[in-house]
Amino acid sequence: MPKAVRSLLNGKIWNVAFAHIPERDWATRTRVVPKEQSITAGEQGKTIQPAMILINIYRTASPDDPFYAETNGLPMGALPVATLARVIAREIQDNITEKSMRGHVAQDELTAPK
Repeated sequence: MPKAVRSLLNGKIWNVAFAHIPERDWATRTRVVPKEQSITAGEQGKTIQPAMILINIYRTASPDDPFYAETNGLPMGALPVATLARVIAREIQDNITEKSMRGHVAQDELTAPK
């Protein structure tokens, strides 16, 4: 099972939101809930810091985005469903799963909007 799907199933991703934010230059953004807002779940008391993925529907991917080649220059809101699903999966993999493993979740907490 792909890691992105496991993240959806085990509660790490609680929201994928589509937004029009013209003043921002990003196509996707991931926000992780601060540690003090995390929850404890399951019999073993596992701590989960839920995350939200924002899709800026009128923005195109930039060349440094890992999914850039798949988008063919289209804005996020114009992508076919299968492509958008792969973009979201890459966002989960690269910006939640891998960041968490590398300890970058704390950096997300510092830069998250208040």
